[in-house]
Amino acid sequence: MTKDEKLAAKYHLVDKVGEWLVKKDASYIACDGLIVFYSSLTGRLSDFRWYKLSLPEVVRVVNATELQADTLLPLKPEHVLTACQELERVYEMSCSSPHAVSDHIFNFLDHEHNDLAMQVMQALARMMFSKGYKAFRRACMTDIYLKLNVALSLGASPNKIADLYWPVFMAQGYEIRSRENRVQLEGRKQAVIMLGGLLPRHVEYIPEAEKDAIYYDIYNAFK
Repeated sequence: MTKDEKLAAKYHLVDKVGEWLVKKDASYIACDGLIVFYSSLTGRLSDFRWYKLSLPEVVRVVNATELQADTLLPLKPEHVLTACQELERVYEMSCSSPHAVSDHIFNFLDHEHNDLAMQVMQALARMMFSKGYKAFRRACMTDIYLKLNVALSLGASPNKIADLYWPVFMAQGYEIRSRENRVQLEGRKQAVIMLGGLLPRHVEYIPEAEKDAIYYDIYNAFK
C-alpha cells in the first residue's frame, strides 16, 4: 500500500467513526477516557440513560456495524480520538450541574435535555416523512413540538427548537424555507418545510385532528 493509499484509508476510517459519533450524538471525556451518549434502547422516555464506552469498545462497535470486512487498515482507538477532535466533541472532564459550566466541561444534565429534544424532533421529522407529507408550514411543526416540549419536560427554549429544525428535517431530505426564503401563502410570507423541487402550491394543510394524532403518536412512543 502506498503512502497516499494509507492516508486515504485512514481518512475513511475517521469519517466512518465520525458518522457513528454524529448518529449517537456522542462525545469524548478526556479525563475519563470514555465516549458518552444519551440513548434509549426502546425509544421510551423512561428507558433513556447514559452509555459510557471505552475507546476499544467503540472500535469493536464501529468495526462490527459501520465497516466492511475488507477495510484496508484496522480501526484503532486513535482514529476514534481523531474523529472526536475533528467534530469538536472532546471535553476535558465532566460534571452534573444545574448551572452553566465552562465550554471545555461536559455537563451531563445539560446534554440530557439537548439529546432528548433532538430525538423527539427526529421522531417528528420521520413521522411527517412516513405519512407522505411533502410540504407543510413550519408553524404546524412548532405547534406539535411545543406540546411535546411541555408534556415530555424537554426543557427546549424557543431558540433551541428553531435550531433543531435545520439539521433534523434536512437529514430527512427536507428543505427549510424561512427568513428571506419564506414562501407566499394566503397573502403573506410563511416559513415552510418541503422536499426539494416543490413549489408553494404543493404546501399541504394539516388539520387539527391530524396534528393531535401526530402529537399523541410521538408522546406515547416517548412517555
